[in-house]
Amino acid sequence: MSADDSLLATGGTVTEITDGGVNYRVHTFTSSGSLVVKRAGVCEYLIFAGGGGAGYQQSTNNVGAGAGGAGGGKLDSAFLESGTLTITVGAGGTTGASYGLDGTKGGDTTLGSIATAEGGGLGKGGGSSGAAGAGGSGGGGGGRMNASGGASPAVSFGVAPQGSAGGSSDTTSSNITGGSGGGATGAGGGSVADDGTRAGGAGGTSTISGTSYVYGTGGSARVRGNAAAAQDNYGDGANSGGDLSNDNGQPGVVIVRYVI
Repeated sequence: MSADDSLLATGGTVTEITDGGVNYRVHTFTSSGSLVVKRAGVCEYLIFAGGGGAGYQQSTNNVGAGAGGAGGGKLDSAFLESGTLTITVGAGGTTGASYGLDGTKGGDTTLGSIATAEGGGLGKGGGSSGAAGAGGSGGGGGGRMNASGGASPAVSFGVAPQGSAGGSSDTTSSNITGGSGGGATGAGGGSVADDGTRAGGAGGTSTISGTSYVYGTGGSARVRGNAAAAQDNYGDGANSGGDLSNDNGQPGVVIVRYVI
């Protein structure tokens, strides 16, 4: 393929990389914007939605909250026609503001009309019954009997689902975590006793940017101790902590690359 036959576009943060002996131009969007296609052609793309926010633990009995589900992700290729594609990068969901409150769902990410990734499901507040939020990956249940994890739709992330279900809670005892959030390639874990930490569902690895990164990891859940921050712009779900559940879901990302 000659340079005159390849796709040409502007927008986002532009880098040029070599991956597997092939030269690519990469357009990365960590906030909403436009991809202007000046010459039509084939691209590869990765999109991730914003991760869901975690719930806040219960004020009594050390009943932990559910963690946030990762934003949904999609890795594919497409033919882009000349014109302008509107890029929307989903924001991360917020963690519950006070004891026992649920988080909020992450925002959707879109690559024009080519692809949409659904925001991560919210984590349930500590001691809350009922299902956690559905989303690209489901949020975790809230440390109580019948507090089920959130569901995830069966939309493709490469050869794997867009996301995975969140973990459930199945106890009313004290000192119990909530369920952890689902990730791009793995479901969230159920609740555990005795202040244990339940890791979030596994993310998906891609080298589309030229460097191997893990995107869309579900939030982890624990009872005590502040939640560690999730990584920016990889669509991670929020971790649920203890007395100060201070982590929010992380924003999504859009990455487009093509041969030059």
